[in-house]
Formats: sequence, structure tokens, C-alpha cells
Amino acid sequence: METIERDLNASLVLSSGQLVPLAARLAYHEGDPLGVRMDFRVGEGRCRWILSRDLLIEGLSRRAGAGDVKVWPLRRDGEERLRILLDAPTGEALVEASAAEVTAFLDQTLDRVAKGQEVLDIDALIARILRRKARPM
Repeated sequence: METIERDLNASLVLSSGQLVPLAARLAYHEGDPLGVRMDFRVGEGRCRWILSRDLLIEGLSRRAGAGDVKVWPLRRDGEERLRILLDAPTGEALVEASAAEVTAFLDQTLDRVAKGQEVLDIDALIARILRRKARPM
């Protein structure tokens, strides 16, 4: 199964409105056809969020999401942008990225697995979870 990855020129939006460059990568794997992995490199560490592919698609055209992840389109300096609000118990982060870059990535995922054609292998998912739990810590 193929993984589709794309580096994303993203920014962290500070409370002042200032944009700080943020290294990010989107990844999609056919084994998890409903999700998109979004990894952020922060200093020496990494932060990972799993987002709904459908949520990202919807968020490109209108405000979408509830709970931990909200997505909406924005036009800034003549460019279409996408804002993603990530809310965790330890705080929240507002990320902004080029809508064109996100759209290009999502188009690749849709070419691989069309919307409505996603098939999730529950047995394989359960086996993968059990293998992770069985590893000694």
C-alpha cells in the first residue's frame, strides 16, 4: 500500500496575529483511508495529529469541524489559505497553510482512493493495535 506525503509550508498563528514558520508534513496511507496524518517539527521534537480527510476537504470551502479540530478557509494578501485549529487539553494551536498546497495533496489522495470508496480493514486495524499494546515499554 502506498503512502502519499507532502511537505507543507505552514505557519503557527500567534495570539498577536504574527505568523511563525512551522515545518509540517501531510501523509496519507491507503490502510487508513479516512485519515490524514499531519506532523509538525518543533525544535528537536515532533507533534502528530490525525485529521479526517473529509474534514480537510470540507474546510477548504467552509468552516468545518467540532471538538478538537476545526478548519476554515481564509483569504489573506490575495492568497487562499486554510486555517486549522488544534485543541488539546494542554493548549491549542492555530496553523495556517496554503490552500493550494493542501488541495494538491488531497487531490493525490482522492486519485488513489476516491471519496466514498474508502474501505477500512477492521481486522488488520485490531491486529495492529494489539501488536502495539504487546510491545514492552
